[in-house]
Amino acid sequence: MMEWDNYSPILITKLQKPNLPEDLIHRKKLVDYVNENISRPLTLVSAGAGFGKSTFVSNWINAIPYKSCWFSIDENDNDIRIFLSYLIAAIQTQIPAFGENIYRNIYSPNIGSLEILTNNLINDLNSLQEDILLVLDDFQNITNIEITNLISNILKYPLGKFHLVIISRIDPPLPLAKLRASNKMKDIRSSHLRLSNDEIKLFIQKIERFVNENHLSETYFIEEIIRQIDKDTLKFLLQTSVLQKFNNELSNFVISENNMAFNSKSIIKGLLNKNLFLINLDNNSEWFRYHHLFQDTLQEELKRQCDSRSIINIHKKAVVWFSSNGMFDEAFYHAAKTNDTDIIVDFVKENMYMPLNANKWFVLEKWLKHIPDEVINNNPKLLIANMWVMQHKGVFLVIPELIEKIEELKDNNIELYEEIKPQLVFFKAVINFWTGNIRESAGQFDYVRNKITSDKIGAISLSSIYYATALQMLGNGDEAYKEIQLTISKGNINPDYKVILLGSLIFIKLLKGDLYAAERITKQFGETTESLNNNFYVAWYNFFMGYISFQQYRLRDALMYFKNSMKFVYLLNIQAPIDTFAGLLLTLKIIQNKNEYEQIYNKLTSFTHEWNNPSYNTTAFSLKTRLAIIENNPQKAVENFKKTDMLFDTGVLVFNIETPRITLCKFLIYQGKTGEAINKLTEILNFLKKINNIPLIIETLIILSTAYVKENKDEAAIDKLTEAVNLAEAGHIIYPFIEAKEEIKALLLKIKSADKNTQEFISLLTEKIPDINEILSDDKLSNRELDIVNLLAQRLSNQEIADKLFISVSTVKRHTINIYQKLDVNKRREAVKKAVELGLIKSYSFIK
Repeated sequence: MMEWDNYSPILITKLQKPNLPEDLIHRKKLVDYVNENISRPLTLVSAGAGFGKSTFVSNWINAIPYKSCWFSIDENDNDIRIFLSYLIAAIQTQIPAFGENIYRNIYSPNIGSLEILTNNLINDLNSLQEDILLVLDDFQNITNIEITNLISNILKYPLGKFHLVIISRIDPPLPLAKLRASNKMKDIRSSHLRLSNDEIKLFIQKIERFVNENHLSETYFIEEIIRQIDKDTLKFLLQTSVLQKFNNELSNFVISENNMAFNSKSIIKGLLNKNLFLINLDNNSEWFRYHHLFQDTLQEELKRQCDSRSIINIHKKAVVWFSSNGMFDEAFYHAAKTNDTDIIVDFVKENMYMPLNANKWFVLEKWLKHIPDEVINNNPKLLIANMWVMQHKGVFLVIPELIEKIEELKDNNIELYEEIKPQLVFFKAVINFWTGNIRESAGQFDYVRNKITSDKIGAISLSSIYYATALQMLGNGDEAYKEIQLTISKGNINPDYKVILLGSLIFIKLLKGDLYAAERITKQFGETTESLNNNFYVAWYNFFMGYISFQQYRLRDALMYFKNSMKFVYLLNIQAPIDTFAGLLLTLKIIQNKNEYEQIYNKLTSFTHEWNNPSYNTTAFSLKTRLAIIENNPQKAVENFKKTDMLFDTGVLVFNIETPRITLCKFLIYQGKTGEAINKLTEILNFLKKINNIPLIIETLIILSTAYVKENKDEAAIDKLTEAVNLAEAGHIIYPFIEAKEEIKALLLKIKSADKNTQEFISLLTEKIPDINEILSDDKLSNRELDIVNLLAQRLSNQEIADKLFISVSTVKRHTINIYQKLDVNKRREAVKKAVELGLIKSYSFIK
């Protein structure tokens, strides 16, 4: 599950338009020029520093009838997740509900291909109900080709309500020639931004007034300004020039020396009064930056006056101030600017839990990329940080190797080892859990819950879920349930932590097969998450509800919830993403929605290809094998089974919809290797009973029963099926019986006559089971087509069939062609044989 959001990387000041100076020269002709064909997809404002690009655009968008939003880009925004986070946040300043599709990619362990990012962003932009204009300022800072390709792809498919403005010192690497040729963009160049004669006269008047007011030479330039201001102001300008943004408190902190306070407030006020140098970044006049051209000049002057150590010291102070004020992206920017690995390492070690607690593990991953591998591999705390990244990405295979490295470093620093021991134990517990050492993992997770410090909410949250699940598997689920309920009932609990605990209760109830209780808690889970605006919780709520609805054979509900879960499939973890596909595909197969089924099937293939996760690949190919068996397509079943690498099967530990080792047994039965399947199923069943996994016990018992039927061992089949019915009735678990088809229907009727206690539930099952026949072919045969197939089986000619059914011969021929297409055959004999195999008609001597 997910930790609560104590940390946000979004700096609001980057989303605010530059304030306009009081003495602004209004460029009416230029505004009129830009407003021509204003509905175009792109406006590019490209000119060097000092041409007033941002000021002009800020003035222009204030005068047009579109909603507008602003994103000031800096070097940190070259991470595509961070770039998209700001892009969404910018548009949300005008349209708060924006971003449902693209948001799901940002926090996913695998952000997805460029194609998926493009499609999701376009779908969101296409949903805009009114015109909106997004300004990307300082786009020259973007060097990540993924981002420029994303923007290029968006511009390929112009959207009626979305308009992009890019401000840059250089032309961005976009297909500008094509956009110009197709009249999809307008250029604003330095030639356009140059003042007209009338504007020059007005500008000179303002300059002269400015010079007189400030007693400056008419030939002044920036360097002269620097030389003529007082010592404290010069010191302020030079030292704050290394900052991307600054306020009074930050400025005082980086400038003050030897405990001597510095009065930045009065200097900022004086500069504002004289309208000098500062660009206001917010509506409260709290945060400022310099114009880039002036900032560059100040930085060059700083280098002339100070040595590199002094400049690095300013960055160090900025790291301290930003960190202590919870602005970790800005802090890391300055840590990286020191080019000192030790400083970066110290920053990461000190602050690694802030992004982790907000589930923004990709921020930590970005930080770690600035540290050489050799340094990470010799630092236990950085190895722990790396393990957290791997945990969130679902890459468990590398964790044992990282644990081993920490153990090798243990003797170098016993004190540090003891500090990180609870986290190390957590990762050991995770490995034990997924390798089936449940009892040992339960003890370890309990240790972690009690020993880990409160600042590591991520570990506490995950340990709570794992611990509760492990106790249920050990037969002590009621104990865990009561403990969690007591914690929730105490009140004054953080809403996010409450969600984590409710998720633990749902896991317990699902493993017990108590679907009614699980649904009740899931609804409470959903109500609790409504105010948290967290799509990760939304994804899990819909998955839980989809799983429950699917198992209870409430197909309409299952379809709705799985579709909702699919919207956020990139946010789900463990095996839930593949199980979402499994539940949706099996539901679509039952209701015979062929087109959507094929779309989701193809999407599953794309999804697993993008993730390249061995466990996901195994489960996906296993699911495809299962679907091929349902379709009675032996070639397709064999092809997919060969690709199912059982080495990466996650096992039967949780309430999976698709479990590769169980599908393996279905495949063996399908291949006629019933004895081998029975042996494997018996082994699986014994393990499942040890860990009290009721849903999978039910599924395994049903498959065992079908295997015994094929072995003509009816007594054993009835015994296993009776056990499955008794376990399934309380939670109203129906689907596993449905997939078993007619093979168990006769057995159910025998059980019904012998056991009055289950008669009502068995009646329900036997009513539902015929539904499965509808999914065995791509298209259901109509009643008329079934009549014709039956007559074909009796070797009647087309004329004889026409006479019997009182239709024309041409109509018989047309229906016969349809039958061939639906059954994927070419001849009468093949059609009759396929119809018998599918249970559509009785067996005739014609095909024997």
